Amino acid sequence: MTNLSHFYYWLIGFTEAEGSFVVSVRGDMSFVINQDYRNIFILYYIQDTLGFGRVIKQSPTVFRFVVQDQVGLSHIISLFNGHLVFSKNKLALESFINAYNLKYNLNIIFNDRVYLPTLNDAWICGFTDGKGCFKISFIELKDSFYIRFILSQKEDITFFKEIFGLGSIEVNSTNQCYSFVIKDIDIKIIEIELHKLDFTLIKQFEKEMSNIKGFDSDKIILTSKFQIIRNILKNK
Repeated sequence: MTNLSHFYYWLIGFTEAEGSFVVSVRGDMSFVINQDYRNIFILYYIQDTLGFGRVIKQSPTVFRFVVQDQVGLSHIISLFNGHLVFSKNKLALESFINAYNLKYNLNIIFNDRVYLPTLNDAWICGFTDGKGCFKISFIELKDSFYIRFILSQKEDITFFKEIFGLGSIEVNSTNQCYSFVIKDIDIKIIEIELHKLDFTLIKQFEKEMSNIKGFDSDKIILTSKFQIIRNILKNK
């Protein structure tokens, strides 16, 4: 699959943040994305757009999108093979493909090509929905505040600086985690660049999101995050 749509790029980025390629001890395979019950509509959107897979209840507060059948797993492999960024996900997919080949007597070749997302696709939107957040800190004594846009991962994410042409990398040695951070005035740039993508999920679920109570501010779709920032910047 060479010409991926915005949805597929979004799904790849979201999976790099939230998904798993699971191989059991018995060799059974599952492609899984877990979400809090408040974000279940995202799982149904993925299911409806792909046209396969199931949404099941994992626990009272967690739901998962899962693909386990041969045809569905074949589509998943075709979508992700050669389009993953992070090494841990590549290793997981390679083991996944090996298990698939063994089970169905096939010879699908794992594609280890170097892929980097750009601002012209929706990978970063998907990854941000999974691992990104906007943090607003208020300084009461100065009657002021500052804003940070953060993407975190346990692998080197220096390439985010190259993609955006700004920001910094912070290392949390305790959690062995890297964070890509854009501060204050640069937030307007990140907002403009990401909104150029005009991703369908943002439009389709904006109304549904407005009716959901008890949002976790770090786990809502990008449009709502951007709207918070936009409203603050208008009054700054």
